This record gives sequence, structure tokens and C-alpha cells, in this order.
Amino acid sequence: MAVQAGWYSNIDKVVRRMEGDAVRSGLKAAGVLLHTIIKNRLDEGYTTGAFVTGLVATTVIRGRPGPRTIWVGTPNKVAMLWELGHFNRFTQQYERVEVFRVSLEQNVYILARAFADRYMEKLNELAHTRLAKALALPI
Repeated sequence: MAVQAGWYSNIDKVVRRMEGDAVRSGLKAAGVLLHTIIKNRLDEGYTTGAFVTGLVATTVIRGRPGPRTIWVGTPNKVAMLWELGHFNRFTQQYERVEVFRVSLEQNVYILARAFADRYMEKLNELAHTRLAKALALPI
């Protein structure tokens, strides 16, 4: 039986892990930006701003990034009524004001840029730490 000397690399695992970390980092950056955009928009209230207490804006939350998703929303029932629509007793009309979906659609390119910038930044950072170690030859 011949003895062979060689080097085995787990580069595929390292690269997949780096890519996953970079995606999560990019999603977090885009999520933070969307969270800020929505909060700032809700500081003005859904319509005239005459009845704004700031409660809805303070309940906007951002979830943790998943493998390919991130969640920005609110558990607030008042926000749900405005976003999905309701019959307003004061105005005697059906009213619907979407802030969450519209904020996402109006800022999609800005959010994509925030994702891409952080994604590349994180990949570069990881390449200098993890990839360099994985490729290092044993002495």
C-alpha cells in the first residue's frame, strides 16, 4: 500500500458558510433601513397627523434574518386596521392607508443597494478571516 501525502480543503463548506453569513448581514442592513423608513413615515400618522400618539411608530419591529428573508412589521392592531382597511366611525368612510408595503415598493432600489453594499463588505471581511485560514497550508 502506497502512502500518499496531500492536503484536503473544506473550501466548499467555508464558502457556503461565508455566503450565508453575507446574505444574513445584507438582509439585516436592508431590514434596519426599512424599519427606519417605516418608523419615520409613521411618526406623521396615517392621515392628517391630528391624532398621532406615536404608539404605532414605536411598535414597528424587525425580525432576525432567516436564510433568505427578513421580517419588518408590527403587532399593533391599530396599524393592522389602517393597513388592511376599516370603516372609520369618525369620518363615516372606509379608509385604508398602506405604509408598510408602499414603503417597501418605493424604496426597493435603496434597500437593494443597502443589501448589496453590506453583502460585499461582509464577504470581503470574511475572506480575510475565514478563507485565509482555510487556505493556509500546514507547515
